[in-house]
Amino acid sequence: MASMTENNHIPLHPVSVAPLHIASLALQIFPAHLSATKDWLTQQAGVEIHAEDPVGKLVVVVETDHERAITQLLDKMVERPGVLNASLIYHEILTEESRS
Repeated sequence: MASMTENNHIPLHPVSVAPLHIASLALQIFPAHLSATKDWLTQQAGVEIHAEDPVGKLVVVVETDHERAITQLLDKMVERPGVLNASLIYHEILTEESRS
């Protein structure tokens, strides 16, 4: 049982918030594979298609608690049929201090 303070309150300890990783990725895709790639991307957790060009260009934003998820997504992207290139353009780590 938790100990009580003089005011009969349970002492609270600050809860640590995991860092939030935000990344922007640029993809170049053969136009014939654009629709299938977009469908696949929309099924990925924390992924949003921010901009697209019908000639086969996408800008994707990723939000995750783990940097490794970004690199794993990049690895999976370049393995997709019709994806010519996937590049990390921007990466920011928001910590508890930077969010307040």
